[in-house]
Amino acid sequence: AEDVAVDADGAIYITGATSGGTVGGTPLSSIPTVSAFQSDPLGRLDAFVMKIDAKGEKLVYSTYLGGGGSTFDSGNEVGRAIAVDGTGRAYVIGYSSSEDYPLVHPLQLGTQAGPWDAFVTRLDTSGCAIGYSTLFGGGNTDDAFGLAVNAAENVYVVGDTASGDFPLVSPFQAAHRGGAAR
Repeated sequence: AEDVAVDADGAIYITGATSGGTVGGTPLSSIPTVSAFQSDPLGRLDAFVMKIDAKGEKLVYSTYLGGGGSTFDSGNEVGRAIAVDGTGRAYVIGYSSSEDYPLVHPLQLGTQAGPWDAFVTRLDTSGCAIGYSTLFGGGNTDDAFGLAVNAAENVYVVGDTASGDFPLVSPFQAAHRGGAAR
């Protein structure tokens, strides 16, 4: 588990990553899935999102979130942070190295731009559908670490990049200064 959030009713939301795939037909990971957008892991490391009721007695939903990969370095997702808006929709951010991470109404068209790209995904209140999901990044490594959602449902994301071509809009600092991510 990487992060936790609590909604106005006291329900608990958790995100993180779990080993995916199978060895000899046996799953490497077996997180329980309930009302899932994605019932099975697709990559070597998949993000997960869970919602637990306010009493801590019932798993409301639990889903994998990720894509697959054709190489050892691809097919990895980590959910780094989670936030919940006033209607109970979960927003998850992190990084992906999958060529087929699920995209719905993406801000940045196309597939993965660098070896790792940051992602932002909003699940609906049931956990079984994505409202929107996007990768963003440049030609190198990009990662998202923290987020906030305001009352108008604007999402604010912080992270790091090693990409000189990271997509910018009205930047405070317009040029990459050459530092490496991490």
